[in-house]
Amino acid sequence: VKGLPTRKKYKFRVLAENLAGTGKPSKETDPILVKDPIDPPWPPGKPTVKDVAKTSCFLMWTKPEHDGGAKIDGYVIEMLKSGTMDWIRVAENINILEHFLKGLMEKQEYSFRVRAVNVAGESEPSEPSDPVLCKERLNPPSAPRWLDVINISRNSAELKWTVPERDGGSPITNYVVEKRDVRRKGWQAVDTTVKELKYTVTPLNEGSLYVFRVAAENAVGVGPFCELEDSVLAKDTFTTPGPPYALAVNAVSKRYVELQWEEPKNDGGRPILRYSIEKKEKLGTRWVKCGKTSGPDCKYRVTDVIEGTEVQFQVSAENEAGVGHPSEPTEILTIEDPTGVPSPPIELHVTGASRDFLSIAWKPPQRDGGCPITGYHIEMCEAGTEKWMRVNSRPVKELKYRVEEGVVPEKEYILRVRAINAVGVSEPSDISENVFAKESDCKPTLDFQTLDLVVVETEKLHIPVPFSAVPSPRITWHKDGKELKADERLGFRKEYTSCHLEIDSSLHADAGQYKVTLENKLGAASAAINVKVIGLPGPCKEIVASEITKSSCKISWDPPDYDGGSPILHYVLQRREAGRRTYVNMMSGENKVSWTVKDLILNGEYYFRVQAVNKIGGGEFIELRNPVIAEDQKR
Repeated sequence: VKGLPTRKKYKFRVLAENLAGTGKPSKETDPILVKDPIDPPWPPGKPTVKDVAKTSCFLMWTKPEHDGGAKIDGYVIEMLKSGTMDWIRVAENINILEHFLKGLMEKQEYSFRVRAVNVAGESEPSEPSDPVLCKERLNPPSAPRWLDVINISRNSAELKWTVPERDGGSPITNYVVEKRDVRRKGWQAVDTTVKELKYTVTPLNEGSLYVFRVAAENAVGVGPFCELEDSVLAKDTFTTPGPPYALAVNAVSKRYVELQWEEPKNDGGRPILRYSIEKKEKLGTRWVKCGKTSGPDCKYRVTDVIEGTEVQFQVSAENEAGVGHPSEPTEILTIEDPTGVPSPPIELHVTGASRDFLSIAWKPPQRDGGCPITGYHIEMCEAGTEKWMRVNSRPVKELKYRVEEGVVPEKEYILRVRAINAVGVSEPSDISENVFAKESDCKPTLDFQTLDLVVVETEKLHIPVPFSAVPSPRITWHKDGKELKADERLGFRKEYTSCHLEIDSSLHADAGQYKVTLENKLGAASAAINVKVIGLPGPCKEIVASEITKSSCKISWDPPDYDGGSPILHYVLQRREAGRRTYVNMMSGENKVSWTVKDLILNGEYYFRVQAVNKIGGGEFIELRNPVIAEDQKR
C-alpha cells in the first residue's frame, strides 16, 4: 500500500471479489504505525532526582518506549529555575541513564527534563521532574567523642561523653546507649531516647566485664558509635567518707551545745547520707554516741549533756559504704550557761603591708567568757587620730585578716581586734605598731632588659617601662649614649610603677638605642630599647630615557638611597602628555628599575615620573627633566 501519510496508525482488511461482486471482509489487522524507516526517538521517562546537595544533584531516567528505528546515541538534560520560563540546556552527549549535575546554586529550586537523541534528531522532552531545592545534604551525625565511665558500682555504670564533631546538617535529637558483656558477641540496647550527655546504665551483673558504646541520632538516622576502649568491672569502687573538718562550737549552755563543721573533702565516691556525733568526758577514755543528723546538714544541737561536766565532741560522716574517720575533736568545754564576754585577743602584730592592703594576725583571748569564741572584729584608724572604724562586714573566723577597704597609699595606720561570743563583744586588744600603706623598700627591678620597638614615621613614639622600686627612683634617659632632656617634641612621664618616654610625631632621626636607668638608695637597674623608625621611601635617582622610537621608549632609574626602613616592594611609573596636567600609570606592582613604554604617538611629547613604594606607602616622585619625543632616532 503506497501513498499513506506517515506518523499515523492504520488497520487493514481484505475482501474477495468475483463476477457476482465483493464478499465479506477478512478479520482486520492490529493498528500499524506508518512511518519513515527512521524517526527521532520518543521522549524518555520522567527523571527522578536523588542525593540533592547544596550545589549538585543526581538524575536518573528510563529509556524511551520507542527508539525511532535507530539506536539511541545519547541524552540531553535541560533545567528550569523555579520562577522562570526558559529551559536551559545543561548537559549533552550522555550515553547512560543517569547523570551527576554540579554547579547549581544553593537555596534555588530546579526542575529537570531529558531528551533522547538518535541519527534522525532529538525527541520531544520528557515530563519534567518534581521540583527540588538545593540545600545542604543531610546525613546522620558523626560519632560522639570522649566516651568515659565516670563511676562504676556492682550494678550500674555512669557514662558521659561530648557532642559529635558534625551533626550531619540536622540537629541531634537524642543518643543511643548500648552495652555488651565481653563474654558475648551481641550488643544490647539500653536506651534509645537519651537527651543528655550522660547516662547511668543499669542493671549490671556484679563481677562481669562490660564495654559500652554511644551513637547520636538526628532526623536522618543513627550515626556511627563511639565505643569504650577498655572494659570495666561491675563492682563497688567507693569507700567510707573522709573526716569532716573545721568542727566548731557555736554556742554552749547548761542544756545544749551547738556544733558546726565543713563536709569532708572526700565523700568516698558516694553522697554523704548523715553525720554521727560523739562525746568524751575530760577524764574518760571512750567516745560515746550522742546524736545523729537526719540528713547531710553540717550542724547539730547536742542535748545529751549534763550541767557542770567537762566534755569534748567529734563528728563522723556516713555514706553507703559506712561511717568514716572522725574529725579533729573540739577543745574541752564546760557545760554551763555563758557568764560574760571574752577577754581581748592577744599578741596582735602586723604581718605585711603594701599600697593596697595591710595584713595582721593575733592569738585568741585567754578567757572565752564561758562560751565559744564565734569570731572577731577588726578596727583601724589613721595614726595621730582617734577615728576608729570597723573594716570587716562579717565576724572573722580565722586568727588573721587582710585589710583592703579604706586603705589609702602612703598613709600611716594602727589596728586593734575584738573577740565575739554569744554574750557580746570583748574590749579591744592592745593596738598594733604603726604601719605605712606602702610596699617594702626594694631596689629597682625592670620587666625587661632589652626591647625592640618599630614606629611609623609621623606617628607617636611611646616607650613604656614597667618597674618596681621603693622608694621611688630617680630616672634618666639616654639615646645613643647622650642624655636626653625634655623639650617641645620629647616628653617624660613617671607613674608609681612605670615610666614613659613620648614623642608625638616621630622622625627618621628618632631611630636608635634608648637606655633608661632607675636608681634609689638600695640600688639601680637599666634597660635598652632599640627603636626603628620606618616611613615612606626617598625619591628614586637618575631617571633616564633610552631606546626611543616613534611608538616606544625605555625608562630606567636607580633605587632610592633611603628605603624608609622597610624593603622596597615595587615602583610606580607614570607618564603625562605635553599640554595635559594628569599623569597615568604605565607600570605598577613590578619591582623593576626599567620599563619599556609602548603605544606612543609619533612626534608626541611625553613626561615621565617614578616613585618607590614600601609597606608604608609611596615615596616622592622624581620626574624626567626633559620630555621624550616619540620619533625614530637618526643614525
